[in-house]
Amino acid sequence: MANKSRVYGDEVIQEIIHRYIETYDITGEIEYSSVRDFAFQLWKENDPIFSEKLYYRLVDNKTGEVSDKIYKNIKLSDDFWRKPQYQGRQKIDAANDILSKTVAKTENRQVNIPNVDFVLEKYKNNLNQLRLNLKPLEEQLKNSIAIEDKLEKKVQQLEEQIQKLKAEKVKLTQQNRSLQDALYKMFEYSASSDVPLENQLNTGKGKTKRVAQALREAFADDPNEFYLHFKSKNNDKKEGIVSNIDKYKKQKVAKLNVPKYEDEYDFE
Repeated sequence: MANKSRVYGDEVIQEIIHRYIETYDITGEIEYSSVRDFAFQLWKENDPIFSEKLYYRLVDNKTGEVSDKIYKNIKLSDDFWRKPQYQGRQKIDAANDILSKTVAKTENRQVNIPNVDFVLEKYKNNLNQLRLNLKPLEEQLKNSIAIEDKLEKKVQQLEEQIQKLKAEKVKLTQQNRSLQDALYKMFEYSASSDVPLENQLNTGKGKTKRVAQALREAFADDPNEFYLHFKSKNNDKKEGIVSNIDKYKKQKVAKLNVPKYEDEYDFE
């Protein structure tokens, strides 16, 4: 026997591995010890794959002569599934190579699409190997559907956000126009001798600090900021309000690094 090697039927070993993949719905790398334990359990239960299908041939290491099939119910060893010189380990490695060709869950994913016609022709007489070779295609489809569903949800969320931002923009634009219109009307009214507001809302050289600040805020696309700041202080004393607004104005100008109002605008 030392001059002869035992070679098991490839289709039987492949069927054991395929049964393991199907039983546990394996999509990633197959573990050698897991297949070993699975095969041992099948043998222990006297599964037909061992009691009826398992066979081997004896190969003469010198002459290469191959014997007829020898059917025997044999418990496959731990070495058979783990050591690289044995069929079990070799078939698991081959299966892992096939199963690794699936859609990677990354942005730069690589897709491996098997040639179905070639696979069908090559394994038309080996159903288990055919299923194994088509497995990556199934996994790629599942992953692609999952990615598509995720992207559709993301697109829907973004569309909802866009619509919300559009509505907010329309609202803010209307508020801005209303505020500017109101300010303009008050400035017009202040020019009339019938309205006692001329010293408060004069837009010329004699303009007050409140008017100057209001103009800056109204025409800086941020009219509400002035209004809310002013309203929150409306119970303070007059001098306190002017002082706070003047301080806020200096902070705003320094932050934005914009030219002084007097350098840019003259309503005279």
